[in-house]
Amino acid sequence: KEEHEAAYATVELAQTLTRTGDNAAAAELLRALDDKFPSNSSSNVAIRIEHLRALLQEQPRSRIDALQAALRTARSAGAHDLEAFVAFDLANLFLAEHDLANVESMLAIAQQWSTQSYQTLVLQARYLSAKGDALAARQVRKRLADTFPEFSFAAVDAE
Repeated sequence: KEEHEAAYATVELAQTLTRTGDNAAAAELLRALDDKFPSNSSSNVAIRIEHLRALLQEQPRSRIDALQAALRTARSAGAHDLEAFVAFDLANLFLAEHDLANVESMLAIAQQWSTQSYQTLVLQARYLSAKGDALAARQVRKRLADTFPEFSFAAVDAE
């Protein structure tokens, strides 16, 4: 149990490092976990490590391929929350490519996990906006504002 808690802490630190742009340090932390959580493991720690490694890929296509592999791993392990988190990252990459069919697939995965989570609603609003359904996107943004008044929706509104 302590080993898993320490691994979770290491993964959390690596996630923070990727958010601040220090990918080299994040990759180094993940390498330290290789022996304890091999890539063929379906533990939640191993899935989170696979997800982070995917985000560290330099090339967009490599990042998508690696995230799709992490999505399959999470799905086969029954880790629906982790599957949704990977789907959010994939959806953002697909939105950047205006690949709406794949965005819709990732949104469906996220909605299976939670239809009312902040991230799911933001993704839904962005998808609807990209699809050109301004009325439906506005309705979702209103639901976001009503449900999560503490958050700013400038990024969603800008879509």
